[in-house]
Amino acid sequence: MSACENRAVVIAAAPSYRIVPARFRLPLSLFMFGGLSGVTLAAIRVVTLLRPAGPQVNSWSPIVAVPIFGFALGSLIAGARIREQELEDIEPGTRTR
Repeated sequence: MSACENRAVVIAAAPSYRIVPARFRLPLSLFMFGGLSGVTLAAIRVVTLLRPAGPQVNSWSPIVAVPIFGFALGSLIAGARIREQELEDIEPGTRTR
C-alpha cells in the first residue's frame, strides 16, 4: 500500500473506533496499526532516499511486513468475529451445519 492509502485507512478507522461494537475494536485497532506503520515506513523510505549516504531501507526488508501483518491479523480476527455474530443471529434448530 502507498502512504496515501495507509493514511486513508487511519483517517477512516480512527473516527469509527468509538461507534463500532466492542468485539470489533481489536480488529479496527490492528487496521489502524497497519496504516500508521505503513505511513511511518513510507516516511523512513523518503528520508533514506534524501540521505543516500546513510542506512537504506530496502523493499525486501523484514520491517516491510509489519503493516501487512497488522492488516492480515485484523482481517482474520474480524472475519472470525463476524462469523460468530452470524451464528448467534441464526435461530436455534435452523442451522444446516
